[in-house]
Amino acid sequence: MPFKSKEQNAWAHTKKGTEALGGPDKVKEWEQATDYSHLPKRKHPKPKAPEAPVQRMRHTAQPR
Repeated sequence: MPFKSKEQNAWAHTKKGTEALGGPDKVKEWEQATDYSHLPKRKHPKPKAPEAPVQRMRHTAQPR
């Protein structure tokens, strides 16, 4: 799987990142799969879809 940003690439080369990816061999696999000519500095998350407004039911008195 290729890196999606330079920031992710830098994280992968930290001790914590290397362990999370499965070791130095896995980091090298990611490096080989990455096209560094089009790598952005930071990947921004996709904007979340706005939540639909909650429709509340009106309380109506029940006849007894």
